[in-house]
Amino acid sequence: MKVDFTKRMQSLESTDLTDDSGPFTLARVACNALLAMRPDDKINGDEKARRYKLAVQLVDAGEVDLPAESIALTKKLIGEVYNPLIVGQAWEMLEGQ
Repeated sequence: MKVDFTKRMQSLESTDLTDDSGPFTLARVACNALLAMRPDDKINGDEKARRYKLAVQLVDAGEVDLPAESIALTKKLIGEVYNPLIVGQAWEMLEGQ
């Protein structure tokens, strides 16, 4: 499925979310989630490398055609790392809404 990773996260008042590093795009949110390590993570090197390769593919991407497995992994990790405001928007974007 094709996903536009340049889409920006917004506040509930429909203003772009930003910080000193710039706007919160879907690419930025996805890469942060893919590269994050939580204290309870028990993943091996193969899985870490897989997540890294996906993050590299997305970091400066525009529209990317991703397999369902990559979308599911990205959704899962965003759901574990971010708050409901970001998760809700990111999941909609990843589902093509």
